[in-house]
Amino acid sequence: MGGAVERNSVKRTLREAFWALESDLPDDHDFVVVARSGASDVVRRDGLEGVRRELAELLGRLGWSGAGAERAERAERADAAEVQE
Repeated sequence: MGGAVERNSVKRTLREAFWALESDLPDDHDFVVVARSGASDVVRRDGLEGVRRELAELLGRLGWSGAGAERAERAERADAAEVQE
């Protein structure tokens, strides 16, 4: 990742995306999210919705594919519809 501004942007975006999916996670677990080098690319390219989508996909692979994944998909479709208008 780049400088401090970019790292902080990635951290804020990851945190917000994770909080949006929090209701789908079990209460008896702790989670650690580590931003890898490609995370800044996702934030720049797709923004918060892209990060939510990626996190929802990851949670689905872990077996916690609840309403968060569906919300992320709906938000993505809504964004696409706005762009087309």
